[in-house]
Amino acid sequence: MLYQIVELLIGDIFSYEFTSFSKKISENTNNLFDLKDELQKLTGEKYRVKELFNTYSRINGTLKEKLMDVCNEILKESSKKEKADVGDSLYSVRCLVFHNYGSIPSKARKLIEAINEIFEKVVIELLITFYT
Repeated sequence: MLYQIVELLIGDIFSYEFTSFSKKISENTNNLFDLKDELQKLTGEKYRVKELFNTYSRINGTLKEKLMDVCNEILKESSKKEKADVGDSLYSVRCLVFHNYGSIPSKARKLIEAINEIFEKVVIELLITFYT
């Protein structure tokens, strides 16, 4: 449920960045092939989650670090690669839980509660500090 708030915010990021992207297209139609890669990046959820944490909000650094640490802990326990960025680690856990929950060892599933506790605080800060 909390992740739906992230999805709403990254939807706003997409709208904002797509508007800028559209202006680039209208200003320079000779460069359309090169802009294709930029559009592909912009449409990726993982990119926008990272941007949410790194560009479009001002979340307490300690809180971001705690979220990343606990996300990396469940990734490690699930034999997945740990991430160096809070957006990457959260997105990876989201994918793990929604698409591959059965592969999470029962010991590691207990970490989901810890993630939720920290994530709730993070979402509150996202809502307070989000800007475009």
